[in-house]
Amino acid sequence: MALFGFGKKKETKQTPEKAQSSTKLNRRRWIRYKAEGLQSSLGEVVDIAKRSLSVALDKNLEVGESVSVELEGTTYEAEVVALYKNRAALVVQSDIRADVVAKALKRLPACEIAPRKRFDFATIESDETVRINKAIVNLMLEIEDPNTTIDKLEKNILAVPKLEETILKRANSIEKARAARIKTVHEAITRLGFDEIKLMIYDYINYDLNLSNNDLKHFKNFDLYNLLINALFKHFAPLFGFNDVKGEGQSLMGMSYIGAMYLAQQSAKLQERYKDVDTLFDYEMRLLERLELGEDIFTLSRHYFLDVLDVFRYLFDGYVLAYMAHQPHYKPRFPMTLSERKLKFSYIAYLTILAMRYILGNDKHSGYVLFNRLKRFGLDLVEAKNFLNRIIDEVNARLRDIDAKNHLRHCQTPTILYSLENYLGSGIYYDYIRRVFDDVEKGHSRVAICYGDEAYTHLVLEKILNYDEYRFNKLPFAVVDCSVIADDDMPLSQLSSFDLVVFKNIHELPASLMQDFVKIYKDFEGTLIATFDQSAMLDFTNEKLYDLIRDDIVQMPSYEESALYYMKMVHNALAHLKDFAGVEVCDIADFKEKTKRYDCIETECIEKL
Repeated sequence: MALFGFGKKKETKQTPEKAQSSTKLNRRRWIRYKAEGLQSSLGEVVDIAKRSLSVALDKNLEVGESVSVELEGTTYEAEVVALYKNRAALVVQSDIRADVVAKALKRLPACEIAPRKRFDFATIESDETVRINKAIVNLMLEIEDPNTTIDKLEKNILAVPKLEETILKRANSIEKARAARIKTVHEAITRLGFDEIKLMIYDYINYDLNLSNNDLKHFKNFDLYNLLINALFKHFAPLFGFNDVKGEGQSLMGMSYIGAMYLAQQSAKLQERYKDVDTLFDYEMRLLERLELGEDIFTLSRHYFLDVLDVFRYLFDGYVLAYMAHQPHYKPRFPMTLSERKLKFSYIAYLTILAMRYILGNDKHSGYVLFNRLKRFGLDLVEAKNFLNRIIDEVNARLRDIDAKNHLRHCQTPTILYSLENYLGSGIYYDYIRRVFDDVEKGHSRVAICYGDEAYTHLVLEKILNYDEYRFNKLPFAVVDCSVIADDDMPLSQLSSFDLVVFKNIHELPASLMQDFVKIYKDFEGTLIATFDQSAMLDFTNEKLYDLIRDDIVQMPSYEESALYYMKMVHNALAHLKDFAGVEVCDIADFKEKTKRYDCIETECIEKL
C-alpha cells in the first residue's frame, strides 16, 4: 500500500546518496532459460542453462548418478543433482552450445506496428510557418537574455508580421504617441523600452499564438498550456541547480507540443485524440501515433527542432530522457547523446511533466509522485502545495493581465492507493521481487533485472521507483536506454547530480562504451538499476558484462511460469487503454488463450479505435 508519509523534518541534502552493495541478489551461476521443442536422449528439455538442464524423464534416475545426455548431435557428461515428479535436474560438465540454447529458448513473438500511412515530412520543410516559428524560438531565447540588443529583437520581430503589427500599434497608441508617428520596429523598441517589448513578446508567444493554433483544436485548456509549463519549469530549475542559459530549457518546454501539431495536421484521428495534457503524455498516444503515421511526437519534434530549425541541439535529448523517466517503457527510435546538462535538464522537465498532468490534467498519480519527489528539496506536504499554488497564482495573474477567460484552480493534496501486487500478482514471485527490493532498500546498490517483456517490466519498474515504502520515490534519477546511445564515451562525472540511474537494455550497449559502463557500474556512488532481455543470452554473448552484473541479477516472472502475473499484466494493459480511450476497447477473455506481450496487447486493441 502506498500513502504519503511527509514528516516535519526537511531533507535539504542534495548531493548523491551513497548506497552500499552488500549481499548477493543472485546465487545462480548461469541464467536459466525456458525451453520449447528441444529433445534430448533422456527426454524433453524443460529448461536449460549454460551448464545445466532440466529434463522430463523417459527413464528412472538417481541423485548423484553420472549420465550422458545428447543434445542436437553433441553428447554431454552430466550428474543428476535433483529429482522431481517426472523430471530430473542435471549439471553438465562442459558448456552447452549457444546455438542449442538459442534454438530452444522460448520467446514470446514480437509485434510490429504497421502504419496506416506514412507521415509526409515534406510538409514540414515546405511549411510557411517555419520561418515564423524559428523567429519565435529566437525571441523566446532573446527575451531571457539580459545582453540582448535592439537589433536582435528587431530582426526576429520583423519575421512575425502579427507581432510586428501589434508592437507598432502599441507604440503609436494615444498614451505612447509623441511628435512623430513610429514607422519601424527599431523606433518602437526605443519608444516602448525593453521591458514592455519583452512583455508584449511574452504575451504573444504564450497566449495569442496558442489561440491561433487550429491544429490542436480539441485540446482542452490549450491556452493555459504554455503559460503553466513555462512557469513551472522556471521555478523548478533552481531546485536542481539547472542554469537555464538564455531560457533555452523553458523555450523547449514551451514548444514541446510541436510534434503533436504536425501529426494532427495529417491525421484527423490524432487531432481528435489530442484532447488534454494527459493524452499528450500518455504512452498509448505514442502507439497510436505510430499506428496512424509511422512516427511519434518525439521523432517529429526532434526532426523539426534539430534538422529544420537548428535549435535546442544540445538540450533536446534531455526532453526525451524526461519522458522516459515518466514512462520508462517508452523506447526511442533515434540515436541520442548524453551530457551532464541534458541529464540535469531531464529531471527538471520530468518534474514539470508531472506537475502539468497533476495541475492541468488532475492526474492524481502524477501528483502523488511529484509531491514525494519534492521532499528531496526540503519541501514537506504543506510547503510543496504552497510552492505549486504560488506558481498557479503567478500564471493566473498573467491571465488576468491579458483578460483571459480561463484560470487555474489551486492544487490539493493528492491521495492515492496502489500496491505492487496489482502489477506482479501474489505468491512466490511477488515475494521474491519484494525481498530483492527490500534488500536494495537496506543498502544494496546494484540491481540487474532480467526480463521477458520489455514494456511491461519497465512499466512495473516505474511503480517500484515511486512506491511509498522505498527510498527511490524521492531520489533524483535518470533513465537511459542503452540501445540508442550514440556517444563516443560515457563519463561517470555526468551522473554526479543523481542518486539513482536506470540503464535500460544493457544487452544493447555499444561495445565501445563497455569500459565506461564497467566503471560506472563499479564506481557510481548511488543506486544503479540495469535491465536486459533474457533472450539476449548475455552469459553466452557478452561474458564480460554478464560477470559484472551476475551477483545482482533479478529475474522478472515469466508468463509461462505464473499465469497470475500474466493476467495482472493483461488487466493493467486494458485498464490503461480504457483510461486512454474512455471506453472498454478489448475484453480480457480475448487474451487468455494465447500469451502475448504488453505492447502487442495494447497495439491490437488500439487498432480497434
